[in-house]
Amino acid sequence: MRCPRCDTEAAVMSAREEVRDGKCVRVLTFQCRNKRCGEYDHAIGEQMFDKR
Repeated sequence: MRCPRCDTEAAVMSAREEVRDGKCVRVLTFQCRNKRCGEYDHAIGEQMFDKR
């Protein structure tokens, strides 16, 4: 995932597991790695992966 503001590659901020629609999924939250970006240290997006 890339930051929508500065287009820098984002880093994983947190990982958690949730139950959605009866399935267990892993949710990764990302943050910008560029300290000069206004989005630094803020969540910029999430990605879900099925846990099998």
